[in-house]
Amino acid sequence: MKLIGKIIAVLLLRLNVPKDEVAQFTDQIERRNFTMLFENFEVYDVQETRRISKAEGKAESILELLEESGTVPEELKSRIMKERDSDKLGKWLKAAARTQSIEDFISKMDS
Repeated sequence: MKLIGKIIAVLLLRLNVPKDEVAQFTDQIERRNFTMLFENFEVYDVQETRRISKAEGKAESILELLEESGTVPEELKSRIMKERDSDKLGKWLKAAARTQSIEDFISKMDS
């Protein structure tokens, strides 16, 4: 059971599961405490994490492009960084690449 615990620990750590949770989980395996094995185990949605990371990357790219046109208002920065819709962010990214001014970009955001 100790070997199985070590193998599972390596896999969980590669999935970015916190070390303390991995330690608890592998300890339960080694003690053969299978009834409560998954009780305290938090679920990590890798696809959701990737989706959020891609959205944040697009939002940061939009802001970098807009900063070439001037100072980006905090309210606009916040709106862009909070957006998670990939299609909308893609549209905004294209608009930011073509915009001549912040005001021009804002007018294209909702059209």
